[in-house]
Amino acid sequence: MKRRVSATAVTAFGAGVIALLLCFSSIGHAEESGGAAVSEKVTLTAESLRYDPESQRIVAEGNLTIRKGAGRITAERGEGRSDGSLFILTGNVVASFPEEELELVCAYLTYRARDAWLLASGDVSISSGGDRLRAEMIKYRLGGSVAYEARGDVSILWEGRNLEADSAWREGDDFRARNVRRFEDPKERVSLVAPTVVGRAEKGVLAEVTAEGGIVVEVAGRDGKPVRIRGAKGIYSIAKGSVVVTGNASAVQAGRTVSAQSLVMNLVTRRIEALGKPQLTFPVGE
Repeated sequence: MKRRVSATAVTAFGAGVIALLLCFSSIGHAEESGGAAVSEKVTLTAESLRYDPESQRIVAEGNLTIRKGAGRITAERGEGRSDGSLFILTGNVVASFPEEELELVCAYLTYRARDAWLLASGDVSISSGGDRLRAEMIKYRLGGSVAYEARGDVSILWEGRNLEADSAWREGDDFRARNVRRFEDPKERVSLVAPTVVGRAEKGVLAEVTAEGGIVVEVAGRDGKPVRIRGAKGIYSIAKGSVVVTGNASAVQAGRTVSAQSLVMNLVTRRIEALGKPQLTFPVGE
């Protein structure tokens, strides 16, 4: 027989909820003195709460709030299993964990304990520190190094750099995006468009971006006017302060065009070096 409870339910009902929060905010820890694992109380409140002991199913509806220390999750509805294997939150889901500097907003959120992945959908926004990830669907791994898959109108703010694409994937220091509509580094005044962009980080800090498949790179010249560079492949090295475009490369600025097998722009001097059959064309009279 099912049992209906209103108002507040503490950890007796919430093994599934506890597991969700433990993974979300890494709240389980060992005491320095005894080494035993401890965790704070998890509280779940809702206008209606049902628990079926036979199926181990929990259903909470109406102004659902889950609290653990400073962490807080709110939604319109939640359901899952009391063994923590699955929990689903729906309707204006908002999660905030100040200690982890993690904020999440979405319409639907699913957590599966066996692989510690979150699956969020419906205008998803995840913020961590000063970085932000937005998409229609995001699969995000909790704990350890950053890992996610994002699809549908992806927008990423990473270390002050902006990326807009159809999809993006990250696993630790490796990053890839497809159908990149724009990658922009406002500080260095570099932007690019490409079918595929691959990023490489060093200890979490973006070091290099490689664009492939017929690319367009726009860089501000010494006079501030844009230089548009085209080619088959481009490498923007943040560490070296350079942009290298290869494969029938050409650069256009103010009516002047320089072409070569490879073009190298030094971002400090803003000068271009043409390598391999260089050619310069310009209007008559200049």
